[in-house]
Amino acid sequence: MDRIAKVALGAALLVSAASVLLVLTQQRAATGIPAPTSLLDSDTTTNGVGEIHATQLFRESFATIFAPDPTAKAATKPKPENGVAEKFRLVTVSLAADPNLSMAFIENKTAKTQKCYHPGDDLEDGYTVSEITDKGAVVNTPTGPFLLTFGTALLLGGQNSTASHADGVGDPGALLHKFGGRRSGTNEWHFSRSAVMDYYEELKSRPERLVTVFDTMAPVYDANEHIEGYKVDIKGEAEFFKAIGFNQGDIVREVNGIPMTNRRAAENLIRRYADDDLDFIVIQMERDGKSIQQVYHSFK
Repeated sequence: MDRIAKVALGAALLVSAASVLLVLTQQRAATGIPAPTSLLDSDTTTNGVGEIHATQLFRESFATIFAPDPTAKAATKPKPENGVAEKFRLVTVSLAADPNLSMAFIENKTAKTQKCYHPGDDLEDGYTVSEITDKGAVVNTPTGPFLLTFGTALLLGGQNSTASHADGVGDPGALLHKFGGRRSGTNEWHFSRSAVMDYYEELKSRPERLVTVFDTMAPVYDANEHIEGYKVDIKGEAEFFKAIGFNQGDIVREVNGIPMTNRRAAENLIRRYADDDLDFIVIQMERDGKSIQQVYHSFK
């Protein structure tokens, strides 16, 4: 029963109770019994059954007019916005020269589906992929744009694109610390072996992320279709590449004096580092048409 109906019922009972009380008062006056001083002061010792019944109805009705209705459904609070990372998981991205043709492979955890999306595609009602970059997929949501990365989602604070960041991945010093590194010269770094190996184990447990690391190094071919190096074309793990001083467009020519003419050479160096057979790495690369050398020391 809604409150307006209760008020109406209470008013009707009040009139009825007043009428009954008037009759009872007249009867008491005729019999010499004192009249009650209040409508709510019922005398349970009397035989005036009508008086007691009317007073109880009055009490019960008005006591519940403004009390919560036990049968009414409690007002439901709007559910908080579920985290984007709880709804979706970025598997990988594939970038194209035309941004509109870039693709993001995203898992919808609720629907238990994995699909390919282009900019402008809806993940579900209210969630739209607006941009795809090497850092992830920008998803517009009811609470603002998020950058869906590999394993998490970052609120962009109302920005429409990660391009508004000068470098897109944060402070170099903070990134070096994250990976256990420090810079000791213009082109020289020291990295904690344990921190690097922890990162490597993390990547091995997430194959889709490890694939982006290898895909970042795009082979460069000579006129005879032979590989003569690997060009940095970042597909993922941008923070790591920035921490080690790699720039988009760099071409790695040699590592520890070994020409990078096939991927097996790079895989062999990674294996040797993992086996603790290397405590330094020297990379010869080309940047903006100039040859530079970068040196990495490993410490325990």
